[in-house]
Amino acid sequence: FDHVDGEPLRDLLGLDSPIGLKMDSESKWKVNLIDKIDIFKDQILEEEYKSDFKEKLENFKREEYSDFREEIIRRFEWEYPDSESIKIPSKISVSAIKSASAEDIEKVNYNIPSLVKMPKFLAGESDFSSAEKGTIMHFVMQHLDFRSSLDIENIDLQIERMIFDELLTDEEAKIIDREKIVLFFESDIASRMLKSKHIFKEVPFVYRKHANQIIEGLKSKEDIYIQGIVDCYFEEDGEIVLVDYKTDYVVDDVDVLVDRYRDQLTMYKEAIERITKRKVKESFIYSFNLNHEVKVN
Repeated sequence: FDHVDGEPLRDLLGLDSPIGLKMDSESKWKVNLIDKIDIFKDQILEEEYKSDFKEKLENFKREEYSDFREEIIRRFEWEYPDSESIKIPSKISVSAIKSASAEDIEKVNYNIPSLVKMPKFLAGESDFSSAEKGTIMHFVMQHLDFRSSLDIENIDLQIERMIFDELLTDEEAKIIDREKIVLFFESDIASRMLKSKHIFKEVPFVYRKHANQIIEGLKSKEDIYIQGIVDCYFEEDGEIVLVDYKTDYVVDDVDVLVDRYRDQLTMYKEAIERITKRKVKESFIYSFNLNHEVKVN
């Protein structure tokens, strides 16, 4: 109490300052007086808050709102300004574009093929769907050597080689119509193709466009990548000729194929022109069902 810094304590107790104060003491003190109520202040405030909150819950009045009502409503009612773009897939295949629309665009993201336990031929099933037969025909056309003899005997030998190399199974090879392949190579478009020094088969591509340019009904200009595979194209007089194989069943009406696949070939044309930096002067569909080619554009 006789330290010079002890005055607050002396005042608290009503003591006079002693005559012999330690004025020269090297120690320094800072005395703070804390009321008992201050020690429990936070606890008291918390209890008051809980009591007040409980009272509001028990006596809730719907017509009374908090000061945050407008802000709460604003946050809950906020919508992303370009909500349509959230639904747009980052990539879409050429074949999926035809069936895609603004109303069911979300389904494009989940176009996942179903899994099978084992291939049909291992399960003792030899029947192939039309789509599977078309895939097998495209595969054979991809792997045929266009620079060799293309009569039926040579084509059959090449298919046998594919079986030996385990590119095809016996069951898959049996469904290949060799005569239709021969008829293709006797067509006018194949004759032009075989004269070319540069033939390209099964060319994959990916290019970018605005979503509203390829999916009807969309307003968003969000970019979307288009992927696909061009069956075949060849160079002719410094330009490109595009050939797309089709195995669809058609009853003597090539216009059906043209209407069905015109947009698809237009995208193939755009892709090839971007890849090659050359003009695609003509695009053809060759129908293995009709044994005939038809010019699309």
